[in-house]
Amino acid sequence: MGRRGPKAGKRAATPPELQIEPLKEHITSIRSKIKGAMQLRDEQNLDTSNHEIFSTFGVPDRTGYRLVSGNDRRLHNEENKETRGRHRTIPEHKINEMCAFIENEGLEARSLS
Repeated sequence: MGRRGPKAGKRAATPPELQIEPLKEHITSIRSKIKGAMQLRDEQNLDTSNHEIFSTFGVPDRTGYRLVSGNDRRLHNEENKETRGRHRTIPEHKINEMCAFIENEGLEARSLS
């Protein structure tokens, strides 16, 4: 078997001028901070521009507007149905029935088999 070049099987190194710095933080945490700051500004009626918020978190205006566009923020206390992850084996209404039974009857009421 012949070699395919001076460094067969290895990838060529990226030239230094094309290398980019890794993100300082995960983009989701930055998005959450920006959206939280914008929500606080709106609730408190503060006189702060979007540009000031974006520059506080070190994000260019274009990236900041891209991050806050759409309504993809999910909070743990929202009443919306969860669509991410694996489907539940037991439906939500059955779980509610079981919880109500345990609260009303207790575990000693009868055999749970």
